Amino acid sequence: MEKARLILVTHKKPDLDAVASLFLWLMAHRIPWDSGEDIYKMKFVNPGQRLEVPPEGENIRIIHFDTGRMHDDYNYDHHQLGSRAISATGLVWQRFFKPGENPAIDEMVAVINHSDNGLRYHTEDLGARNLFAFGFILSGINKFDPRGSDFSHTMITGFSMLDGYLANCEEVQVLNNITNNMPIFQTSLGQTIALDNVPGDSSAIRSYLKKYYNGTRGPLVNTCVVKFSEGSIGVIVCIDPGEEQDLNEDAGNDNYPEAISLFGEMKRIYNELKDLDSSQGSNIYLHYSGFALYINRSQKIALADVLRLIAI
Repeated sequence: MEKARLILVTHKKPDLDAVASLFLWLMAHRIPWDSGEDIYKMKFVNPGQRLEVPPEGENIRIIHFDTGRMHDDYNYDHHQLGSRAISATGLVWQRFFKPGENPAIDEMVAVINHSDNGLRYHTEDLGARNLFAFGFILSGINKFDPRGSDFSHTMITGFSMLDGYLANCEEVQVLNNITNNMPIFQTSLGQTIALDNVPGDSSAIRSYLKKYYNGTRGPLVNTCVVKFSEGSIGVIVCIDPGEEQDLNEDAGNDNYPEAISLFGEMKRIYNELKDLDSSQGSNIYLHYSGFALYINRSQKIALADVLRLIAI
């Protein structure tokens, strides 16, 4: 394998700032963090020191992160700046990113700016709390590094965690953008939302229901009407997962009058849909529980038909 021409240097026992600053630099230059020595090689020095002598070979570019006590196009160290408001990650962010383009990256930088300087960061955001946890995880990994000089394993583990953090934040942002203006309306099945499922994302429905059922971001909903990307339609009654119910065992139990009413209403809708699509009735399925109705790519039933049947 040809010797790498790009040498990325940080300090031994790398912390979250060392990992994140190098991670953002790779992202800014569109270099996959898992490309390894095919594109770049990592070197580790004692905190504050530099890798002054280039390895043998031509056109070697050395870039320092969170060490070296310099800040320019090839050095991203904040220790010599005399400021407790910035980190090496913050310096990379200022150089290559614009505020507001990616809120998850902005939050990541803000957390590291504070935590690396020993400052408090007041937030209720789960992503920020995860970042704090990442820092403790990296510290633990460093203590058990078998060689004590090559901390590549710590870096790759950190890159993987940050990659997962950003991917999760992106998924949440997409779901929030889709659902922020979702209509919530009264129907014979109670408060209902109608939505388009995210293509290829089987967890989208659970995400919608989690957002709306518990009432923390909007009115409590009883039902979710879903149009799937391939043309199928689903009607799902929201049942609190913390309360397992067996309606067949005691249908007269007063504890579940709303659930029993929904069950009967779903049977009515199912029968009316079969009448609409009599030639393709086998494409309509009512789950034995009575709380999930599925219409499989019917050419005669549209989402508007379902909404009409459940309208008050």
